[in-house]
Amino acid sequence: MLSSLGAAGNWYNWLRGTVSFYFPLVLTVIGVMCIAVTPRRWQLLVMSAGGMLGLEILAVVLHKGPEALMLEAMAVTAAVTGVFQYIRMKVEGPKWEK
Repeated sequence: MLSSLGAAGNWYNWLRGTVSFYFPLVLTVIGVMCIAVTPRRWQLLVMSAGGMLGLEILAVVLHKGPEALMLEAMAVTAAVTGVFQYIRMKVEGPKWEK
């Protein structure tokens, strides 16, 4: 699941011109393969993205990197978390229907 999150962040970095094309491409392929074989995949993706967002917030609070770059990473991770949560809600449906 972390491959999917890494792929999202590295595609963003590739668009900014800071990483090569092959790194996000490989992470995307690995992430798609993991998603394809994992049960309850959307719930796990939401939890992974939320955990990654928590680590990024902690890094900003502890001043463990350039703040502007970390804030950009937090924005991308928050957007990815929101997309995964939306897809999870659409795919799994309301809990009371099951």
